[in-house]
Amino acid sequence: MDEALQYESADDESMLHRDIIDEEGDILFRSGIREFLVSSKVLALASSYFDTMFRSEFSEGCAMRNSAVPLSIKLSDDDPEASAVLLHTIHFSRKRRYLELQLDTQFNIAVLSDKYDCARALYSDSQHWLMSASAEKYCISSLWKSTAVAYLMYHPVLFAKQISQLVQVLRADDLDGPLPLSSLPDALQ
Repeated sequence: MDEALQYESADDESMLHRDIIDEEGDILFRSGIREFLVSSKVLALASSYFDTMFRSEFSEGCAMRNSAVPLSIKLSDDDPEASAVLLHTIHFSRKRRYLELQLDTQFNIAVLSDKYDCARALYSDSQHWLMSASAEKYCISSLWKSTAVAYLMYHPVLFAKQISQLVQVLRADDLDGPLPLSSLPDALQ
């Protein structure tokens, strides 16, 4: 379904940190040296991307239905920390509560939520993350990231607030033409 999702063979299990998010999980995601045992049913409810992958005739769905053990899928391009927070949040894990996330992690989660179409499932948690971070003083690059997070996570009020702060911080010279791409986070360029 996606080049970033690859079947993974168990080559060096000793280096992996396994995070059991759902004890009855039927999917084993691998991101970096971390593995996450998760439920395809929960993922399908939270994300149209995963719903299509697991409930259709795509190879992942067929392999999962025909296997007695959890299907192992490598998330090769995904940040392990952001993957952990995203998967714990979607599964309503206790580990997701009261997280104070760094802006870079929030941004990585927002990119993943856009990639996997699951921002709605993260809505209230992402609002908490953004609001707890909004008290910080941001430099321009941080304001770009927080604005992107608000946009990707479908928070229009917070997005408007971040845009307002961004406009106040930008110098008039920065607004006299197209904004330089170097001021945008790499993932948005």
